[in-house]
Amino acid sequence: MVIVYDITNRESFESVDKWMKDARDLRDVDQALIVMAGNKADMGEHGRQVTTEEAEAFAKEKDIMFFEISALNGQNVQMLFNEVAKKLTGIQTDIVTQS
Repeated sequence: MVIVYDITNRESFESVDKWMKDARDLRDVDQALIVMAGNKADMGEHGRQVTTEEAEAFAKEKDIMFFEISALNGQNVQMLFNEVAKKLTGIQTDIVTQS
């Protein structure tokens, strides 16, 4: 499952832990594949309230995948889904680097 927060909204990032718990409770599974995506990467540093480093540290602590994406321009969206596909199937996909 992909949990998306807004990098320009600290409150949304602070809700990620609760959303993860809620999702796991609904699935009744502790080992669900969870990916955290920080949206609005197209905005650069303008209005950013959550640093990439902070989100990376959170993802590492929770042992989940992390990407910064832009729903507006598609930045890193394909890479996110390629990585999820690789995790779920074990099949290698074309390499796409995070920009």
